[in-house]
Amino acid sequence: MGYVLFNYDEVKDSGRVIKGYLDESGRPAKLIEFGKRIDGIYYVIEAVNSSKAKKNYVITAYISKKKKQSSDH
Repeated sequence: MGYVLFNYDEVKDSGRVIKGYLDESGRPAKLIEFGKRIDGIYYVIEAVNSSKAKKNYVITAYISKKKKQSSDH
């Protein structure tokens, strides 16, 4: 996970929040998606908790398998 977080190819706001973690305003924290292409894409999802405290929490990680290309000749 650390490798993905330090060497990501893409990062985006997932558009989702998580109720178990609150941001500085007391609202559910946003989920941010980090992706790294490693024989598919390895994703690490973090909850952004507090910019003042500089804390984020890893919620989950998973691999999206690389799609096989069809060989229609």
